[in-house]
Amino acid sequence: MTKAYSVDDTDIKHWVMPEVKGRIVGNSKEEVVRPQTVEDLEALQKQAYEEARIEGRKAGLADIQ
Repeated sequence: MTKAYSVDDTDIKHWVMPEVKGRIVGNSKEEVVRPQTVEDLEALQKQAYEEARIEGRKAGLADIQ
């Protein structure tokens, strides 16, 4: 397999993101931040769909009158 770049392997430096500790700026409470699950995203999508449906219905009824 050929390389897509022309840099010698010894010239490549790896970077590792530092671990961040402490409080988040603007966060007044100590709370655990967890990644969103599929269920969270589906619930959020359902909520957004319902809100858009209600707003669309209101706009449609306003156009009729």
